[in-house]
Amino acid sequence: MTMAVNRHMIHLSCLFSQHLVELLGLREMSIEFHKAATYYVLQNCDEALPFVQEHKNILIQSSVGKVEESHRLQFSNWISKRVTKLYNDGKVSKQMLSLARGPER
Repeated sequence: MTMAVNRHMIHLSCLFSQHLVELLGLREMSIEFHKAATYYVLQNCDEALPFVQEHKNILIQSSVGKVEESHRLQFSNWISKRVTKLYNDGKVSKQMLSLARGPER
């Protein structure tokens, strides 16, 4: 099943990161800032919510003690890999792939 992705959310993700970089007077985003911006967008995007729940369920099943902290630290990398696999299997759209990979640094 291909998930429909709101193109405006992808555009917002890119604009969000670009404008904050400009506002802060930076030449490019730091890795930490990039991860934080990507995490924020993914946590607030309806299309990513099934992946948020899937990742948290995996953490719970693996008996991770601090689920929320582990989720925050691992989710961006996890969703990028997960959605890439689903995209290669023809199960998600290119837009979802772009959203999962986050904005360019």
